[in-house]
Amino acid sequence: MKSFRLLFPKAGIALFVFMFAIFSSASIFGAATITNIVITPASPIPGQAITIDFDISVTNGQRPRFAIALSDKTTLNFCGQDWIASKKGIYKNQTTWWYDGVAKVSTGVAITDTNGPDNNESLDPGVNGDGTLKHVKVISAIPPEKSGNMYIIIIARGGDALNGPRYQCSAFNSSGIDTIAVSAMFTVTGTTTPYKLNLEMLNSGVCLGTNTGSKWNQNYKITNWSESGIFLSNLKIRYWINDTHAWTFNNQEDCGYSPAGAQVPNNNINTAEQNDTFNNAITASCESGTRIANKYFEFGWNAAAGTHLYVMIAPNGGYVTKIQAW
Repeated sequence: MKSFRLLFPKAGIALFVFMFAIFSSASIFGAATITNIVITPASPIPGQAITIDFDISVTNGQRPRFAIALSDKTTLNFCGQDWIASKKGIYKNQTTWWYDGVAKVSTGVAITDTNGPDNNESLDPGVNGDGTLKHVKVISAIPPEKSGNMYIIIIARGGDALNGPRYQCSAFNSSGIDTIAVSAMFTVTGTTTPYKLNLEMLNSGVCLGTNTGSKWNQNYKITNWSESGIFLSNLKIRYWINDTHAWTFNNQEDCGYSPAGAQVPNNNINTAEQNDTFNNAITASCESGTRIANKYFEFGWNAAAGTHLYVMIAPNGGYVTKIQAW
């Protein structure tokens, strides 16, 4: 707090200002406060371990519950960041973290979490706070697929043994968050590991008729086998066609799923989030020239439109399906 001197002609006014300063200072501290976030090293490379240091305080008698996300944005989005430290586990395979200088046991995990923590899935030191700042140290890592400008985002709550901050993609819901703290931007530079993605056509298509105006429905699946989430907006699929008719298309429902098959987000990705291009006037060949195309269809997803902004496909088996009508 800055020190300053105020001169007033009447003592009563000076007393009023002094009391106002006391009350204003006290109101800064809510149920949870996070300060002094430091990331080491300051410029990590993909796949490198990082240390996250910060201070946390909670109202006397409450548990300092928190979870940590890695993001290329300064704000949280449902299904739109990699959670790297929660009760679910600390990426990458870290089994210890520290609260007020005391080592705490955690679960080590080999992948990030794009779903986010439920009510009792935030880290918990197992002791109550006393209203003063306590130092926290968490060792995590930059996923090998990530590079560019990044931020650490910490959500916290003065909770109890069963309740912490909640921010869940699958439920499309957040609750019990007393504070959200964002680190200064840091830059991840170096060679990344390519995402491990698998594209499948789940059926050969259902042709509804044989003439102009007929429809052909196809079902695609993209699975993410990487260590971290990948934005749908980073993906495009191009389908080459050779046909004398002019083609059009209609968007159908797209759905995201966790590795276990649960739908995330919990409702369909709507047409505002789909990005499609049809070119009926090209000529191209591939391989030996025996494969000819005179049109192509390309589809992808918008990053910032519709209900679900910046949606990721979950790592280690998460997938998205797309039904496309031609």
